[in-house]
Amino acid sequence: MLDAKVLSHKSKPKKHAPPVPETTDTTDDRFGRIGPKIVVFDASTGTGRLVLVGDERVSVQGLSSFATIRATACVYAGRWMYEVQLGTKGIMQIGWCTASCIFSMDTGVGDTAHSYAYDGGRVRKWNVATSPYGQAWLPGDVIGSCIDLDKGVLEFYRNGISMGLAFDKVTHGAGLAYFPAVSLAMQEHLYANFGHVPFVFPVEGYAALQAPPNRECARAALLFKSLDALLDELARPSDMKTSLTARSSKSKSDSSKAAEEEVALRIHSSGSVYSPRASPHAIVDAQNTEVRKMSKKAFLMSLSRLVVVELGTALRLSYVVVAELLPRLRGLIGLRTRSIHTDQHSADFYVKCKDENFVGLAAKLLAQPQPRLCMMLDLLWTFLDESALCDVLEHCVVRECLLFDLVSQDMYFNQQMEGVFVLCGMMQHRETRHHLVKYVFFNKITFDNFLNVKCPDDTVLRTVIRKPWWQRPTSVQGETDPRIAGKHQIDSIPIWLKT
Repeated sequence: MLDAKVLSHKSKPKKHAPPVPETTDTTDDRFGRIGPKIVVFDASTGTGRLVLVGDERVSVQGLSSFATIRATACVYAGRWMYEVQLGTKGIMQIGWCTASCIFSMDTGVGDTAHSYAYDGGRVRKWNVATSPYGQAWLPGDVIGSCIDLDKGVLEFYRNGISMGLAFDKVTHGAGLAYFPAVSLAMQEHLYANFGHVPFVFPVEGYAALQAPPNRECARAALLFKSLDALLDELARPSDMKTSLTARSSKSKSDSSKAAEEEVALRIHSSGSVYSPRASPHAIVDAQNTEVRKMSKKAFLMSLSRLVVVELGTALRLSYVVVAELLPRLRGLIGLRTRSIHTDQHSADFYVKCKDENFVGLAAKLLAQPQPRLCMMLDLLWTFLDESALCDVLEHCVVRECLLFDLVSQDMYFNQQMEGVFVLCGMMQHRETRHHLVKYVFFNKITFDNFLNVKCPDDTVLRTVIRKPWWQRPTSVQGETDPRIAGKHQIDSIPIWLKT
């Protein structure tokens, strides 16, 4: 039943992007691409000393004067892209290369004939020869590398903004396939995204090297829609409390009967947890009807269990967590998210707090202004395996940390404020708060990452302070030395007085 609905909700492919086949196979047969379905850095292609950080094998750090590594998949036709988030701002060359390129401790991506790269540390592009290109990058920047092998052009993006066409004569054709590749100097490191999670700044018309799990995303979207309906019913006051007095009263009205009616469940499955009988042909007779009734709240909770358990299967993929769960959490907290319903009460609370510069936010959060968020987290903690849910929460915090680490494009720092507000909302829930404090904020992801706000780059500062002015040069420490000060006093005496 669910599979049939998923197939009917296939997302439309983007313009010019290669269609993604709806298959659960371990291969990716999209035209223009060669390689395994899961794309990571290929350790066997590494030149120089480097280390792959983490189990995902997409984070790399250089340990020699110059180290190069490429990915496990390549492309020969079509339009493709990948992203890297910079951990440092030094010398790195990010781009594409063919399998025939040979690198060394002195040469990297862009230093050979069939390799092309951009280096924001030196603000230059490389293809054997070098020339000025792009902007100086900063730690936390997201660099998008887009290659169009139908036209033979290559373009780079910094934080979603194009830096212009880098190369317009990329060699392509028979026998040439390009791998994503990076070269790093000593202690430089970056985190690559070949498509295992949604791009931070996707470019229209370009596809990820790793195909998105569209089927699982559609499944999760349907399950979240069902869960939203259940949350609506559970949030009604008549379903959250039961009046024993009203039950025993013979004169209760039809409206109170409807509010407190019980749902009779006929269970015919021998494996059901609700049925005391093992026979699949068990018949509920009139005398046993009262025994086999449950309250409306219990019935809704049993349905929620079925939905959440099925949802847990889809949330095993980090892509689904970032694409489907995290936007809904942000919507329940009150942040505007594209294509996701935003809780109006929570949205009004966020706008009010922002207008008041978040003064007294801690005291205001004690009143739990986002009850729907806490109810959803209650269901996840109740019906999901604890270890699986911990991984889900960690993926959410990692993504928020990535967005927080971006350099602000203005002086308002909206992205950073929203990231901290998301953490405040999640910390309202008791079990979630205990887990994040005990295992995440002071272990895997240090909390000080959310306290370090990067200064906007020069382009933003120039729009704010167009003509900086200083009253006079600042004093230096040497001027306080009495010998230097005495010499200045002697030099200031007129010559005719010295004689």
